[in-house]
Amino acid sequence: MPKMTLSSIIPSFSQELEEFLSTKQSSFRVIHTVKSSTALQSTSGDLKVPASTVKSLSTPNSFVILDSSFNPPHNGHFSLVQKFYEYHMKTVGSSKPDLLMLLSINNADKSPPNPQELERRLSMIYLLARHTSKDLGIDVSIALTTQAKFVDKSISIFDSSESLSKLTYLLGFDTIIRFFEERYYKPKSLFEALDDFMGKNELFCLTRGDCELKHAKEFQQKIALQCSEKWNENIIMVEGDASVRNISSSFIRKNILDGNTAWEDLVIAEIKNYITDIGMYSQV
Repeated sequence: MPKMTLSSIIPSFSQELEEFLSTKQSSFRVIHTVKSSTALQSTSGDLKVPASTVKSLSTPNSFVILDSSFNPPHNGHFSLVQKFYEYHMKTVGSSKPDLLMLLSINNADKSPPNPQELERRLSMIYLLARHTSKDLGIDVSIALTTQAKFVDKSISIFDSSESLSKLTYLLGFDTIIRFFEERYYKPKSLFEALDDFMGKNELFCLTRGDCELKHAKEFQQKIALQCSEKWNENIIMVEGDASVRNISSSFIRKNILDGNTAWEDLVIAEIKNYITDIGMYSQV
């Protein structure tokens, strides 16, 4: 009997993706939720989607958002999530908010991927969501959006649920620098463009060491002076782990293309096997 590959048992998201791409009525949609109870009960080989999946944000009043191109998802993504929940439990101590892994069809700085590539990314996001749910004991939803900017994404997500009162975005320092670049919001000023967003959302930023953390704090103060001191209350800067400081999706893709196996330790085992099974990134 031939060995069953990981890619052959991951659920297909083609129908959800096709429906979302074809509709003009919605700019945001949850396509799947990994429940923590299901993830904990599953074995490592059982990757099939449960018969019942949650496809709304109707219950929780807050969500944590991991917004990325996930090309591919890597240990840096997982570390960012892990660090947030460590921080949350130390400072807030209440029950953990649910996590949303958000994939945008459009990007302010990149060309949009084709449907086949999007489905492959969703498969890898599913593997990371399942791993995260099991490891951290949280519910993890997977969602799509057509919005390219954080401000517009936030509006779409809040519009999807009347009970939502707060969103926390998980960002690397490079991303938060881009977030506050004025060129994305002209002709509006930063304050005009972002004041409403900063009043409803929280930014949790992971830096790459003491030096970058110091620079991040200085940058935070600069933004506060330029725009509003109140924004500081919703910007959290935390130092990241040294082991994931230099991980990037582009570095992984280049390693694979060059035939270098160093990338294999930078992603979870299921994603490594998925990439290897279908030969992703091995050709330009």
